[in-house]
Amino acid sequence: MFRRILIAALTVFLLAACSSAGNTAEGTNTNNPAPTSALPTPENAAPGASGVGDPYFPGFGNSGYDVQHYLIDLEVDMDNNEIAGRTLITALATQDLDQMNLDFIGLSIARVLVNGEEISYQRQSRELILNIPPIAEGQQFEIEIAYSGVPGKGIDSSELDAFELGWVYYGDGVYVAGEPSGSSTWYPVNEHPTDKALYTYEITVEEPYEVAANGSLQDVVAGDGENTFIWSSADPIASYLVTIAIAEFDIEEAIGPNGLLIRNYFGKDIATFVRDDFDRQPEMIALFNDLFGPYPFEAYGVVVHDVGLRFALETQTLSVFGRSFTTEDAVAHELAHSWFGDSVTLADWQNIWLNEGFASYASVLWFENTYGLDTSEDILHDWYSAMAPGEPSYVLSRSELAGAFQDLLPIGAQYSQNQAAEAAQTLLVNLVDQGELNGVIATLNEQVSAGDLASLLRGLSGNEFTMTNSRLAGAFSALAEDELAAEFAGAYPVPGDPSPDDVFSRSVYYRGALTLHALRLEIGDEAFFNTLRAYAERFQKSNASTKDFIAVAEEISGQDLDALFEAWLFQPQIPDIPELDLYYVDFVAQ
Repeated sequence: MFRRILIAALTVFLLAACSSAGNTAEGTNTNNPAPTSALPTPENAAPGASGVGDPYFPGFGNSGYDVQHYLIDLEVDMDNNEIAGRTLITALATQDLDQMNLDFIGLSIARVLVNGEEISYQRQSRELILNIPPIAEGQQFEIEIAYSGVPGKGIDSSELDAFELGWVYYGDGVYVAGEPSGSSTWYPVNEHPTDKALYTYEITVEEPYEVAANGSLQDVVAGDGENTFIWSSADPIASYLVTIAIAEFDIEEAIGPNGLLIRNYFGKDIATFVRDDFDRQPEMIALFNDLFGPYPFEAYGVVVHDVGLRFALETQTLSVFGRSFTTEDAVAHELAHSWFGDSVTLADWQNIWLNEGFASYASVLWFENTYGLDTSEDILHDWYSAMAPGEPSYVLSRSELAGAFQDLLPIGAQYSQNQAAEAAQTLLVNLVDQGELNGVIATLNEQVSAGDLASLLRGLSGNEFTMTNSRLAGAFSALAEDELAAEFAGAYPVPGDPSPDDVFSRSVYYRGALTLHALRLEIGDEAFFNTLRAYAERFQKSNASTKDFIAVAEEISGQDLDALFEAWLFQPQIPDIPELDLYYVDFVAQ
């Protein structure tokens, strides 16, 4: 995942902290008691646990079974944002089971079948508890759940950011993106990245809408004024990497390196200059093939929704973007997740730096190979200064400052005239003529949107502005955007254990990437890139932890690297990088 923040000359990644999803408890279905199983009752049948033991999100996922395949069959009413259909889950019991849980939030359930027999169930917050006929360890079984409703309706989303909602309806379309959770808002799922599964989608929508999803389009079945789009994945997918997209699209296809199909879905009104931002994807794939090993899936591409998203997400084989967030570094970042995040997926959410630090450093490698070492080292300097103590500064053009503010502020947010005036004053005092600033502030309406603030900034006479974290924190505080203010106001957590509230802290991205650069400097380019390739190959299409990566790096390099990783991933003080003339003490003295 990728979210824009402020740095000199380039825009890079900022993500707000994520909270675990939840909803009010629902009732119990008592109309259909569980039937007696025809199979012998396993001696040790027991409920599977309602959670897989993730250290950050213990309620995520469920144990006792391993999902092999999801068939998601939905009819979508685009006028009313309603869905109706079923999900058919094929699973393998990993213990003797007589009860199991799925993650499923909101929506009304019509029936639940296990191996064709209707069963009883209960709902408690995110948990769907199924009272199943006893199933023996190693036995394959099927669950069919029919449901309907408006995704997200009735869910308390006050603690959720835009990228946790899962199914998002924006009038002319639907995008699906949710990390670390969100899938459970629109289909029943074992919602933890350790339970990857194959997916088939049969999504019916009225004309002229089209549907894109993970994997490959298998067929389009025409109906009376509607079409059913059938997609399937050739490789298992973690639930947070699942997506479907519904809108009127322009589809552009190309053949990439090694015959790879690249298919990009652009909202029909997406501007040409936005589409052009993806022209270099084949070059990026070719570079990453050389650096990390062959691209691991059957296709790649993006879907660019005609909406102003403040993030992008690496949904497998079809990354999700909005029209205002398609910078070159974002495109490279999401593509790199195909290797690190999608194929090699984190073992638990504490290991998030293995996703975001790797993808961030991959974008640095793209800039190094495309524009030269000076460019990539400038980026690393900016990231180090953002992570070190002191007061980092960012030299931004008018358009960069305006665009960053518009991207960071919540979509649709409105502010009072006084709030906007205080924010502008805090941000720009002593940077522009006070008379000019007063004149611009005087033009503010009683209600001010993020777009209005961006227009104000674009109207200033200066060409460049030196921003500091305290200015940015103060401006966001004036707008009552406390979460954004906090992002710029305080110290950053260590990337190897950022805490559940800071899973998407900038340190996960910046210091995670700097960790890889420090490793590269320590063991040399040959061992470093051999390590990346070996790690990507060894854990391809499975899960890995920080310990797994360290073990590969030590094996390839022949060095004991515990001290390096301990300092970079787990110690509060950021280490020096003498090779780049970066020293912690220099920032303490500022």
